[in-house]
Amino acid sequence: MDYDPLTVIPGLWDRPNYRDEALTSLENAFADTGAKQIIIMDPYLEPWAIQKTIELFAKRMGREIIFLTRLKNAEKGDKEELERKTKEAQLETIRKGIFKDFSIRKTRFEFHDRYIVSREGKGDDLYLLVNTSLGTIYKKFSGTLRITNRSYRRQVDAFIIKAIEQSEVW
Repeated sequence: MDYDPLTVIPGLWDRPNYRDEALTSLENAFADTGAKQIIIMDPYLEPWAIQKTIELFAKRMGREIIFLTRLKNAEKGDKEELERKTKEAQLETIRKGIFKDFSIRKTRFEFHDRYIVSREGKGDDLYLLVNTSLGTIYKKFSGTLRITNRSYRRQVDAFIIKAIEQSEVW
């Protein structure tokens, strides 16, 4: 069978609960990896993205979450308000023990593509290319693509290393 629930544009499904089904598949896939670390790369960061992170990745407690961002939206609006709301949401996840750590790192370079990567799992780590932000994942005709090609995965790993090295904790 050629079906992969993580390589999907669920808006094409002719079912009313397509988004919920796709989100559950995503949540379960990351929970099943046993990953100790989830890295989310998105050039934009909104406070609601942290809420979606909790919904998707809190099924397994004690994980480390690293959110790599360029904070593109901070260039357009009230940076102080964005920072305040984001920090509140971030600290709440740590206070409640949802995640072992939740760091937000601002890169010093531009990027466009969005990824979610699990690392240090008991089996194969997951690499997903996501064509929208977390808050709108699987809405309308957005989707995800599971990256299985080892060459591409190495490039994503190199991107992660560069982004962490050339970023500051926000």
